[in-house]
Amino acid sequence: NTCSLNVSGTGDEALIMNFNGANLNCAWARTAGSFTNGENTSISAVAPVPGGGWVVTGTYQGSVNFGGGSTLANAGGFDAFLARWDQNGTPQYAFGYGTTGTEFGSAVAVVPTGEVVWGGTFGATLTLGSFALTGTNDVFVTRMSAGVTPTHQWAAKYGGTASERLSDLNVDVQGNPSLLVGWTGMTDIDGVPLTGQASDAWAASFVR
Repeated sequence: NTCSLNVSGTGDEALIMNFNGANLNCAWARTAGSFTNGENTSISAVAPVPGGGWVVTGTYQGSVNFGGGSTLANAGGFDAFLARWDQNGTPQYAFGYGTTGTEFGSAVAVVPTGEVVWGGTFGATLTLGSFALTGTNDVFVTRMSAGVTPTHQWAAKYGGTASERLSDLNVDVQGNPSLLVGWTGMTDIDGVPLTGQASDAWAASFVR
């Protein structure tokens, strides 16, 4: 009711809105998307940053600018992204990750000390900072350092020979992640094999 947005109108766009707690009026809103017809951008998850602000993850096609002046290129198909705004809606950073395959950012959480743990699904290979992951439609999870110039502290993949889909994640105060994952066929959870009946789910906590 109090925010104005300019959108390209050529495809689905990502939208984040921040509301005042006292009256639920819109304090600010931001959108991001490609200006090429048929290319879409979407946000899958959002988490608060200690001290104010928000970090989000999702997926995008084409070239997308999240308001920071620099444009995220696309490696082909759908790529995963992580973006952050401060409490006033000023962009802090945006990172894109992908290959010619399909990558989705699905879930994100923030440690009380500011580190960001997030993840999603990737097809065959994915590079997160200095960490190179390989898999078959598996789940990836990575932790990034606190602040507005973060680096990847670790990255891991989980999955077997079938398909896994990260549905949600959370972290404890030390930043150890717990995952909720949907899967079909055969999966492997850090060396523990499981065989599904149809479309199943697993939940697990990991110590990093």
